[in-house]
Amino acid sequence: MIPNIILCDDHALLRNGIKSWIETHSKYKVTYEAGTWAECEKIVEAFRASGSPNNHIAVVDISFKAEYSPAAHEENCGFEIIRRFTALGVPCIAYSSHDSGGFVEHAVSSAVGAKGFVSKNADEEILLAAICAVSEGKTYIQAELVGVCLGWCPSSTGLVES
Repeated sequence: MIPNIILCDDHALLRNGIKSWIETHSKYKVTYEAGTWAECEKIVEAFRASGSPNNHIAVVDISFKAEYSPAAHEENCGFEIIRRFTALGVPCIAYSSHDSGGFVEHAVSSAVGAKGFVSKNADEEILLAAICAVSEGKTYIQAELVGVCLGWCPSSTGLVES
């Protein structure tokens, strides 16, 4: 089981609420938080330098705004944050209000690499179920977000890859 969470969301109030809920209702601990692209990059660089991102899962808002683009703000750079964490061996859960099939499919594609997807409209227990599944090496997509997909079997709260 992976006990540590990296929480990346550009809304401080939401990030604080998620952190509090996770730490109050589970054995998981939020050990890193990022509210900006620069803060995400610092976490990635710290893991690169230490060579040890083990025992972490990242929960990443895909609607994260970045300051790095020429347009000053790039929407949906959470996909890039997930790519960077995944490249370091950190399993990620995409967490977003953009929960249409295209967003879900892109997030869990090999191009991005998320191991889970949960809508921000979901109950807290759904996010915790995703964290538990991903910490056990499984892939989790919230049940309401998935039609019929080959290779997936239903669990009580979502679809978990066997």
